[in-house]
Amino acid sequence: MGAGISQQATVFESLISSKLTELALELKREGRLDSKESAAVAAKNVNAILTDLGNLNGEVIKTKVQYILKAKNVLTMEQKLFFLSQLR
Repeated sequence: MGAGISQQATVFESLISSKLTELALELKREGRLDSKESAAVAAKNVNAILTDLGNLNGEVIKTKVQYILKAKNVLTMEQKLFFLSQLR
């Protein structure tokens, strides 16, 4: 059970890192604010990337909660509290 969660965490970290790189590139793109049209396209691109980041963060939280719910029957109270405290 823990290995699958670890693999999912690695995938999510990679996807989030990729989206953050994409966002940085979009924000540094030459000419993105040269005209109203290009600014509108840039804003649309940034909004799409931020939406994707929000969705990925939601999936990370959902995965953490699923892990805790699966593990709740085998953990001590101290371990449960520790895992719950890690959900930020």
